[in-house]
Amino acid sequence: MRESSIDLKSIEAIIITHFHADHLSLAPVLKEIIREATIYIGYRDWELVKKNAENFVKDILDLFIRNGVPETEIRSIIEQHPVMRLAEVYKRDIADLDMKPLGEGDRVFAGETELRVIECPGHTPGSICLYNDLERIIFVGDVVLQDITPSVIYHNLSQDPLNEHINSLKKISDLRPREAYPGHRELIRDPANRAGEIIDFHMKRLEEITSYLKEKDHSTYELAKRIKWRVKYTEWDMFPPVERFFALGETLAHLMYLYRRRRVDFYERNNKIIWYLLDK
Repeated sequence: MRESSIDLKSIEAIIITHFHADHLSLAPVLKEIIREATIYIGYRDWELVKKNAENFVKDILDLFIRNGVPETEIRSIIEQHPVMRLAEVYKRDIADLDMKPLGEGDRVFAGETELRVIECPGHTPGSICLYNDLERIIFVGDVVLQDITPSVIYHNLSQDPLNEHINSLKKISDLRPREAYPGHRELIRDPANRAGEIIDFHMKRLEEITSYLKEKDHSTYELAKRIKWRVKYTEWDMFPPVERFFALGETLAHLMYLYRRRRVDFYERNNKIIWYLLDK
């Protein structure tokens, strides 16, 4: 910002693309510096933060327990998950922060530049993107990333977050933006193509899961350990607890996508949910 000769105190608005700690937790600090700035966030994430983001994670962990995840792993996730470690920040500084919710089609102005809000749930319940129709550029947060696939985790606020994410990717693709500015890594030169690649990735992941269920019934935990994750770790025991949280959440999101389409079903065994393939 210094290199661009931008005075921090001249900023009029701060727009949060989604509620994750690496995108939201600096907002209270910025508000202290830029007192006149208006802070915006997507409507569904605004509701989530106001109702306590910590419970959002706790509810997911309760789902994990029902899906066969050992208590030892749950405890290690609680100790290391960013939202849990920043619980006081979310409860106090962020919950009390004056934020205005944004929804589909809302406009935000930066000088003469107009940004149109595009609701893109999936990565979080209330993820938003910001599109400049004139320049055909879009700020995508973590909805589209160039070299990695955004995490999609099953939670109680949506019955099918993976489907929401896929629809969000299609929405971005249909806009045919010229460039996309993501929350991590490099500028995306062909956002529509990259969105299509991510959709294809999830279709292949769904096929991988069904192939395991053809062999035998599995819990979510067992499936997460079998999936060929594109990470540097070669064994499940090497995964850090936070990475396990994302892997387990993604596995469950894919299973729920299949369940909603009547491709899989489940039963309980020893108080744990076990998944099986329909029409083997």
